[in-house]
Amino acid sequence: MDGSDHFTDSRLFKVLGGYIGLAGIAIAMIFVAFIILIFIVRIIQYPHLRQQVIDHMTGKSTRSIHTRILKTIVFFLFTAGLFGLTFYSIYKMIYDPPNVLPAIFESNTISPSILFCPSIDSELIFITADYHDSFNGFNDIELFMQRKTSYNLNDGFSIITGNNGRCHFFDGRLTSKPNDSIGGYYHIQFQSINSTSIVIFIGDTHDKMDWTLLIPEGNVFNDVGVEILNDGGILQYTEGRRQVLDGSYTYRSFLTSIIKNAFEVIKVDEQIISIGIIAPKRVIKEVETPSFKLADLFSNIGGYLSIWVIFAFLFGGRRANPFGFVTRFVFIKQDREKLLKELEKMKNDRKSKISTLEREVDNATETNKPSNQDELRNLLARYYVDMDFYEHAIKSFDV
Repeated sequence: MDGSDHFTDSRLFKVLGGYIGLAGIAIAMIFVAFIILIFIVRIIQYPHLRQQVIDHMTGKSTRSIHTRILKTIVFFLFTAGLFGLTFYSIYKMIYDPPNVLPAIFESNTISPSILFCPSIDSELIFITADYHDSFNGFNDIELFMQRKTSYNLNDGFSIITGNNGRCHFFDGRLTSKPNDSIGGYYHIQFQSINSTSIVIFIGDTHDKMDWTLLIPEGNVFNDVGVEILNDGGILQYTEGRRQVLDGSYTYRSFLTSIIKNAFEVIKVDEQIISIGIIAPKRVIKEVETPSFKLADLFSNIGGYLSIWVIFAFLFGGRRANPFGFVTRFVFIKQDREKLLKELEKMKNDRKSKISTLEREVDNATETNKPSNQDELRNLLARYYVDMDFYEHAIKSFDV
């Protein structure tokens, strides 16, 4: 394997989204580098842009000291949160274990339902059924004869007549085995008339399962395991479970297989057909999760709005609102007093430059700069600033 193939198989390559993700990162880096280059060239080329940057960083604020302090605190809190979220996300990308499927391993403490059907023109006579903690414990003949470790399951059997004839049905919901028993071994005995072949169906314990069909079935997730035993024998099954979204029910699917040459260890009498079923100790359980969550909705909205942030950065936005929530609803009186002081200072100082009108204008506009407060207010209200707080501050003396 060469270096290129090794990289494409690495965790980093998959975490970054493969070639598409790498291409996106490269395009983003080129875009950011291009913006920074333009910014540097322009502030070197035009002195007034340099002054604008300096004024933006060091210029006097029209906000009260209360608002400036709170604004600084909130800025650092948001900045710290951004860095924290970024590092946390990177950490999870590098160190979190992969989540390939929404599946978990679960202890198997639930009995399956089992249907035993005779072959054509034959009949089964039920004798007895037992549950044992394990096959190895059952395989001890003396222990088996004493039945000290077995639990009788006869009460769980009933008769079902369907397309497969008169069958014996074991309902796993009626089992008397201990509720905390994991896995285990089921031993069932029949006497067969005219034939020793038995068809065995292992499926879900659920009211919606139709056991009268030729091949019993239920929900789309209820696969039924099927085996045919001649003269009895031992089979084992594997089980998969799927829990519905609201957790109200878990569907079960089964696969069966026959253990070869295992019948001799359970054969008790030539006239009795003995069937052994080994249950797994663990099953794989899939849990349904929402394909679209509220967090995904917020993420999509945030991603969409970020496109407009880039658009506004490149092409400018609509009128600004310099009077935010804090000014309007928190430090109303203090910011009003600060604004009136700034307006009075601008009125008395004819050489004052209006810092909010930072744009290039043609000669005609230069000769018609606003010379009084009314013209300034009208121009700002039309093109630049949401003037609600301004109008309230200069016309009203109550907060």
